[in-house]
Amino acid sequence: MLTRSENYPKNSAHKPIRILGSSQVIDTLSLHDRENLLKLYAAQYSVERACRQAALLPTDMDLFEVDDAFSIYAALSLEAAGLAESGKGWQYIPVQDGQVQSPAMPLLTF
Repeated sequence: MLTRSENYPKNSAHKPIRILGSSQVIDTLSLHDRENLLKLYAAQYSVERACRQAALLPTDMDLFEVDDAFSIYAALSLEAAGLAESGKGWQYIPVQDGQVQSPAMPLLTF
């Protein structure tokens, strides 16, 4: 959604957000042609490009949106963005005594 500041309600209780960087990258479609099945290169390159546009690091963000069409995608996206080590994206959400805790950065999934 695009809007201009003059269209934004003057007495809104919500602070507007500003998108500083955005990127889309596609990857090899055929799985058998991919170098590593568990590495989302397109997500990695997309995060790198968006961060360059915004002059920020992934860890500087207030919110990270991941594609979780399948459970593994969310973990692999966190790894591709550099927010989790390779093979450890599934550990990004801390669990203590069987209770899910808040992660270092909030996640938005779709």
